Amino acid sequence: MLRFLIIFVITLNKLNTLVIKDNSDFIRLYNLPNKQLEHNDIILISYSLSHNIGGLELALDFDLFDHVVYSKIFNTSQTKRFQVEMEKIVIKFPYQLRCRPDLLNNKYFYQNKIFIRLWMLNRTEAADKSNFYYKDAKVKTEYSVKLVDPYSRSSKIEKECLSFGSEILFYKELKNVYYCDLEQEKIHIITNPLPLNGKHYGKVSEFMPYTDVFLEANRLKSFSNFRFSILLWIYIEEYCKSSFCSIYQRYDSYLKRYTPNIFITNKGNIIVEIYNSRNAPNGAKTMLSLPLKQWCRLIFNFTNKKWTLYVNCKNDFTKALRAENYIDFDVVYNDVEAYVVVGGSIKINSFNGLIGKLTVFRNRLIDLKTIDNSLDNDMMFKIYDDKSCKAPLKKLHFLLKIKEIKKKSIIKKKSCENNFLELISNVENKKQNDFCSIYSNLDNFSSYLLDQLIKLKESNPETIGQHLFQNMIQIIRTSQFNNFTNLIETLKICSCLNIHESNYVLSVLYSNGFGVELNEELGKIYLIKAAKHGDRLSLLALGHNHFYGLDGFTIDYDQSYYYYRQISEIAKDELYNPKSNENFPFNVRLSEKNDLETVVTENSEIFNWLKYQAKNGIVSAQNKLSTLFYWGIQGVKRNIKAGIQFFKKGAEKNDPEASFSYGLALAKGKGVEKNTKLGIEYLEKSAKLGSSRAFAALGHYAYQNEKNVTKALIYWLEGWEKYKDVDCAFNLGYFWSEGLYFNQRANLKKAWEFWSYAATKGQIDSQIKVADFNSRGYGVIPRNAKLAATWARTVGEKSSVLGKYLHEGLLAYREQNWKGSILFYLMTAYAGLEISSFNLAFLCEEIDEIHLMKIDCITKYYNQSINSNLERGNSYAYVKMGDYFYEKGRKKFNLVGYNSNEINKALEYYSLAFQKGNPQGLFNIAFLIENGYHVSAKTFERIGFPELANQTLYNKLNEIYKSCLMSEHLNDGFLPCSINFFKNKIKFLFNYYYSTLVLFVFPMVAMFAVVIFL
Repeated sequence: MLRFLIIFVITLNKLNTLVIKDNSDFIRLYNLPNKQLEHNDIILISYSLSHNIGGLELALDFDLFDHVVYSKIFNTSQTKRFQVEMEKIVIKFPYQLRCRPDLLNNKYFYQNKIFIRLWMLNRTEAADKSNFYYKDAKVKTEYSVKLVDPYSRSSKIEKECLSFGSEILFYKELKNVYYCDLEQEKIHIITNPLPLNGKHYGKVSEFMPYTDVFLEANRLKSFSNFRFSILLWIYIEEYCKSSFCSIYQRYDSYLKRYTPNIFITNKGNIIVEIYNSRNAPNGAKTMLSLPLKQWCRLIFNFTNKKWTLYVNCKNDFTKALRAENYIDFDVVYNDVEAYVVVGGSIKINSFNGLIGKLTVFRNRLIDLKTIDNSLDNDMMFKIYDDKSCKAPLKKLHFLLKIKEIKKKSIIKKKSCENNFLELISNVENKKQNDFCSIYSNLDNFSSYLLDQLIKLKESNPETIGQHLFQNMIQIIRTSQFNNFTNLIETLKICSCLNIHESNYVLSVLYSNGFGVELNEELGKIYLIKAAKHGDRLSLLALGHNHFYGLDGFTIDYDQSYYYYRQISEIAKDELYNPKSNENFPFNVRLSEKNDLETVVTENSEIFNWLKYQAKNGIVSAQNKLSTLFYWGIQGVKRNIKAGIQFFKKGAEKNDPEASFSYGLALAKGKGVEKNTKLGIEYLEKSAKLGSSRAFAALGHYAYQNEKNVTKALIYWLEGWEKYKDVDCAFNLGYFWSEGLYFNQRANLKKAWEFWSYAATKGQIDSQIKVADFNSRGYGVIPRNAKLAATWARTVGEKSSVLGKYLHEGLLAYREQNWKGSILFYLMTAYAGLEISSFNLAFLCEEIDEIHLMKIDCITKYYNQSINSNLERGNSYAYVKMGDYFYEKGRKKFNLVGYNSNEINKALEYYSLAFQKGNPQGLFNIAFLIENGYHVSAKTFERIGFPELANQTLYNKLNEIYKSCLMSEHLNDGFLPCSINFFKNKIKFLFNYYYSTLVLFVFPMVAMFAVVIFL
């Protein structure tokens, strides 16, 4: 019969010991069970007392009450003062407690802790008690014993003699492996610091029901008899501008609020809002006030009748302020029925600061004494560390003083003394200018910084910071960019002067080890500081890092969406309110000559040819130039006024899209003097000419300006029914959501239908709405945080800041400024942009400056290029990743003789490359087959040859090389494919006719040679 060998660990924790009667009476237990509980276990106790009856109980803690599962009463011998008696007691542990669940134990105790209690009473006292001996005893003690988990206990069946039928059932049950999933009892909502900017943005999270039936049953029973705790770290940079703002909220898909909500007032006081069983709010404002610019820890304990709030700040953890409130009404708490929102929401803005960590304990209260205070070196405390700015600002102030000295020297026409004349005259000049000696002793960076400060007329911090940062970007643009020390030191000064773009650049440099030592923690600190103040690239980078779990950030789709949502709204605003001298993001792969030829610059032949054609009235050239100028695409700097002028020329020739764009510009006054009446005329003209977008614009004007809902609906319905216009679809969805659709009741399902259609067609407002619906569900669709982040990222990647640095990277590449090109592409690649990741990896592969980076740039960013966008991933990147895994797995294959996981991964990437149209992937698969690597049937199916899985080696290679030769995208690969194709043919012929050659041809040749010789 099968037996199990299991090792158990049981820990002892003594809770309390009571010694009464002038310290003469006591009872103690010596040998607690220290292994798997047995049927009969012997324990040893000692006592010194004058009582007659002793007792022992085994009790389980069921959270809300104790349950005694075993008790034993024994007689004691009376002892004299200071005399100690020892006694052995046999405990019979119930099998429900000591055995695992199985065929004979289907009603087991799942608790992993028991209490062993000992007590003493006189006979007369015991006669008066019912079963409450321990409770009423004056001499008693209690110990806790931690047990192993239920399925780690020994089996009852092993110790029983089973019948034949029961034994069959037992062995059948052994096939069912029991797994106990990790339950979310301690939920870490915030693990990486969450920057809050005082706006309506907040992180949404949800609790799931327990998978364990017992835990879930207890949760369902405890709605009105609950307990939970919230532990969070908070840093308030600025109090609310309104009367109060949000820290922690709970509400459902329909925006109905639930218990509890925690707010903070504009003076720092905490408000706790509780809802009764009828969902009526009841708020309590505490006297506790959180200080500004100091890390504080909040502990919120809540039961059905009372909540307690503890606050202590990092300056003094030994003291905790406390506030509590007793509840005299019924409260219902179901943690699954509502979302948790940390920070702001649709109705209430967040405070301005940081949430460092936030944990919810679903079913227990926190003891203040048990909280770990060893967080002094935690990264969150370093985000607002003033010490990091002490040295840079000291240097800046020193140089500003030197600037003033030089300024005065110039005014007074002072100059350096002639040291040669001073030696001749041997006269000491007491008025010697100190400036000269100070200036001559400055290091390289200080001299550079002083030169920059002298150029500035103003000396306020913001002006200095902006000038230094823009000057550094200008240096990076040129081939003069060689000094990383100057770059880092300048960026640190800019960071201390609150130039938040510099924080992002520092984060990129430290996180990738480009020109500096790799420092992941410092990279995170600078990144969070930049995102806190709305830096666009930082928001994209944090969203990307949380989406994939990169660079020390946890995978958290909700937190990823939190950042992507902010950048998506910024990108939308940039789209509707464009500014000159910006660039729209455009895709140019450095590995593709055709892509590079599409780049249009103001000095290129293509651009001059378009201008020449446009002047001669060619409508297509005018439309092309208007698009290039207005949107700033394909390398052209955005020039709204020039774009509008070309729109005007097209409109005068009755081009429908040019008429729409010119009419919209007139109506809004963008790039041209506002003329609403003329703009509407052009829009109406455009609609008649067949522009679907004109219907959306006319409807918007009717709704916003004329306040005519019916007229707006008519325009939008016409645009939708005739052309399926996506802007009309969004507006119709909005009317359905607000109950404005011909006085119909609000219908979010109808709105979702319009928005989801428009989102798939690229309509930016609808994409933001679809992201929001996936984040919260709203009772229409299941919540999907990953999809929400994906949709928001799609919008965020349209931000002009990406176009700006993509343009800079491309210009630097064309001018062979390799370091500058790497840095500009690195800035956008770290933000998660697929095209930048590809170009960066390509640059690292092609040029020598890769030694400046302390990471595997090629592998990391080719891999990121693939994962960032599977649909648009480049086939070349798949080949490179296949090569990477092949090199990793080749040595293992040589040792063990069969495929490793790395080789299988390489085959997967090669097949994906071929699916993208790259024959190199197919060629590499053939190479692996030829060298003895096993290729699975699944891989053959991927590359379109499922029938080859069971073919001979010759047939496999013949078909693959033939397909490689016939590929439309072969280009430079014709020669290797053709050589290997014919090589395979020759090998086959040689092997096939080898025996014939040996048996007949060679002997005949030999005989013929002998005859000739003779």
